This record gives sequence, structure tokens and C-alpha cells, in this order.
Amino acid sequence: MRSLYVLKKDRLVGQLHVNDASPAEYTFVYEKSAQENDFVSLTMPPTAQTVWGPRLTLHPIFDMNLPEGERRLYLERAARVGGADEFTLLEAIGGRQIGLLRFTRNPDDPRPTVTPIDSERLAHIDDGLAFFQSVFKDLANSSGVSGVQPKVLAATKETVSGHDDLPGTWIGDTHILKRDRDVYSGLVVTEYLGAHALKNAGLSAANCSLSADGKLLIIERFDRGGDQALHFEEFCSLMGLTSADKYSTTYEQLATSINRFVEPSSRQQAVTELFRALVCYRLIGNADAHMKNFGVLCTTYKDIRLAPFYDAVCTRAFEDIPPGVLMGGRGTWWNHATLVKFGRHCGLSAKDTDAHIEGVCSAVDATLPEISEARGRYKHFDEIGERMTMLWEHALQEIRAKRAVPRPKIKYAKRKRKRLKTIGATS
Repeated sequence: MRSLYVLKKDRLVGQLHVNDASPAEYTFVYEKSAQENDFVSLTMPPTAQTVWGPRLTLHPIFDMNLPEGERRLYLERAARVGGADEFTLLEAIGGRQIGLLRFTRNPDDPRPTVTPIDSERLAHIDDGLAFFQSVFKDLANSSGVSGVQPKVLAATKETVSGHDDLPGTWIGDTHILKRDRDVYSGLVVTEYLGAHALKNAGLSAANCSLSADGKLLIIERFDRGGDQALHFEEFCSLMGLTSADKYSTTYEQLATSINRFVEPSSRQQAVTELFRALVCYRLIGNADAHMKNFGVLCTTYKDIRLAPFYDAVCTRAFEDIPPGVLMGGRGTWWNHATLVKFGRHCGLSAKDTDAHIEGVCSAVDATLPEISEARGRYKHFDEIGERMTMLWEHALQEIRAKRAVPRPKIKYAKRKRKRLKTIGATS
């Protein structure tokens, strides 16, 4: 039997156990002193039951921040453990997590040290890939942030010195650093522009900036704000899914889950924001909006709200693939009629649905000049930016015309993988 203590805001709330049988079984047990707001997941209230498990897979909330892809391989090599199991990985990155939880073998162990990075240096990096590699070795071993794309948690000097000693909480890391990938050069620029499209549509999106060379994306953590640390939970976890099943649901089920979890007075606004975000994703060509890319923020069960949107990547600029999650039973890009039907599912009238669609179209239209500016600023983005412009303009024309429109001819590079379902992954 292996065990980890689970702390929330430095308060011991329970223990996670895994037996060494085959197959392994995971069990989480709350401390007897656990109160209502000591929940580790909104789906696991301590007042409902003390023991959660046993189960054959790691609980979704504990699976949520496990590394994937390159970072997982790096951690396995660093620990000299090939094919490390989920429990071993959770122990490795358990000290620094997205959200409020911390995992340790000894509850009296000190909080992990956060190595601050000079914010002025971040703003003027002219070699984003080299800088990322220089900090990756130090930060990747303990960064509890999921996703395939290379990324680490980090903190700037002023945020650490200003918030590290707050009573009853720990701000710690305040940013996520995400680098470009050689095979998908320009990817982080598309994410930066996607965030701008969301904001132009009046939606809350993660604040982010680019290094001077456009190869490093610097994202502000929205679960850390001012003097407050917030509980963050992805809808993958809220829907009882692990990361492996992040595509195995529908947007209709996502809207239903939002209505289930978000504070009642904010539910209609939340599903309306979901509708507008998905219209935006249709227009900018984001096929990777899976359940790990939507979440909620809260401090208690009474103030649950939709988290800002994130990972708005233009996947279609790299490969012409359909959305990974179904809408209206369709496995292809949604047309105007599909969006209208989804609007009804979100409780919107036909008039309001049309108004929201046109509003988002106008916002994406207004973001197009930013693509041109980015093409002039970042040479490696020029070809991808040209594709993005053609794709966005075609999508706007098709949705506004409410019918199929001949597509622009775009020559894509040949890829070894058949589908690019995880290039955006989760922040």
C-alpha cells in the first residue's frame, strides 16, 4: 500500500491510497475533521461520505493535473522510472498544482520553493525556445499542469515577494510558460490571437502575452488573483472523466453540466458564454476544445462560476481535422443550423441566437488585422498566419451565409499522426 497526504490551502483534508495488487485500486479517505469546504472535488463532498473508492482508475480530480506527452516522458526519465504509474507521477508533481491541492508523503514537509523569474526579462525575451529550455529542467519536475504541449508553472519576482506569506493560503506560481513546438511552429501565436478573439467577443479569457520573438506564451493563472487562491476544476473531472476520455462526451452534455454546477443565478449567463465561445471556436478553427479546456472557479459550493476560457488554438491552420467533441451528433464542423439548434439547448431564443452569432462574427472580423500584424512581427508565423486569415474569412462567410461556401485551397504539410487532437491540450 502506498499513500499520499492531500492538503488544501496547507490544511490536511485526507489521504490517497493505492494498493499494490493487480489491478491497482485507488481510495481517497477524508480526515474526520474535514468540513464542507474542505472538498477536494465538487463531486466529492466530505459531508456526503468519508471514503471514496476503491476504484480501478485514479479519481478524476487527482488525474486532472498529471503531465502528458513530452513532460511525462521527461519526468519518467528524471525519476528513472519507465512507464511510471499515475500515483508515482502525482507524487512527483504534487507540491505545485493548478488549483488548491497539494500531495506529499509527509504533511509536515515545507511547501516547495518557487524560483522566481524577473518579469522584465519575460517581457523582453528574444529567444523564447532557449529561455524555456533553460528553466524547463528546474521547473518541469514539479509542475502540476496537464497537457501535451511543453509547459511549466512559474512565478515572477514581484508576485512571489508580494504574496508568498499571506495567511491561510499560498499563491506561489502565478504564470504558465508554454513554448512553441518545432513541428507546429507558430502554435503559441495562434493561441495568443485566439484569446484576443474571445475577448473581442466580450468573453473572459486567460490573460497572456508573447515573448519578443513570438515563441514563448506567458499565461497568467486565473486561479490566482490578487490576494486570493481559488479552487479550479476542469469539466473532465466534474463529468467523472479522466484525461484519457476528454473527447468522449458532447457539448450538449457540457452545457447540462454547467447548469448542474454553476451557482443558480449565473447559470443562464454561463451557458450563453459557452455558446458564444463555441461559435468563436467554429470561426477560428479550434478543433481541440475538449473537456479539459473548460472549467469552474470557486471558494465554496455557493460561489461556483465558469472559469475564463483558455487554449483557444487555431488547430485548423496546421491540419484540416474536425472537432474532437460532438455537437448535435455531428463529427464535422458545425454549420449555422447546428449552432442554432445548440443555442436552443442553451436556452436561447432564435432571435437571441442569431444576435449572438453575428456578435461573435463581428468580433472575429475585428481580430483579423491582428493576424496581419503578427505575420509582420514574427517571421516563423507568416505561413500559418496566411492560412489563418483564409480560414477565418471563409468561416465568417459560411456562417453568415447560412450555407456551404467553396473552401480555399490550402496545402498542408504531411504529418505522421492522423489527427491533431491534442496540440492545444490544457493550460
